[in-house]
Amino acid sequence: MLTPHILSGGSGTRLWPLSRDSQPTQFLALTGPHTMPHETARRLSGFDADASVCIRTIAICSDEHCPSLAKK
Repeated sequence: MLTPHILSGGSGTRLWPLSRDSQPTQFLALTGPHTMPHETARRLSGFDADASVCIRTIAICSDEHCPSLAKK
């Protein structure tokens, strides 16, 4: 089984004033309507290297940012 992990950690302070402690850079929709973790999950949902491979994606973030990652 293939298990991709999406890492969504960090304080994301380099794009201040756009990014804040409550909404770091990775949760901003910078290049389209979706955030970076959501874009990555969308790309992975279309991945099927082999029909017999089962894909389960795990997203990793802090407790504080879990609600932002769970949106959509």
